[in-house]
Amino acid sequence: MESLRKRLESHPVIHLRKAISAQNVKGYSAMKKAEIVDLMLKTPERFNDIKMYAAPARMTKAQLEAGAKKALSNTAAGKRMNAKKKKKTVNKSVDEVRAMLQKA
Repeated sequence: MESLRKRLESHPVIHLRKAISAQNVKGYSAMKKAEIVDLMLKTPERFNDIKMYAAPARMTKAQLEAGAKKALSNTAAGKRMNAKKKKKTVNKSVDEVRAMLQKA
């Protein structure tokens, strides 16, 4: 099992500040990450429940683009764009039908 120091150092400083604040420890607000870790190690029994931090997975370019398209489709501009696409499709279908009728 990893040492407490390694587990604490794996976390972003904001997580450490929240954890130390929850334990009502004072005087940490101006400290740097290394100083906060040292302070937390003075009373390790308070922080033994902290697990190793796993950073969230990064999104691929395709996932980002899909999310952006979905977000855009929920906006007024996105709805107008979708309406224009539908209108073009309907107009194209009408033109195809007219062309078929003229051939017959």
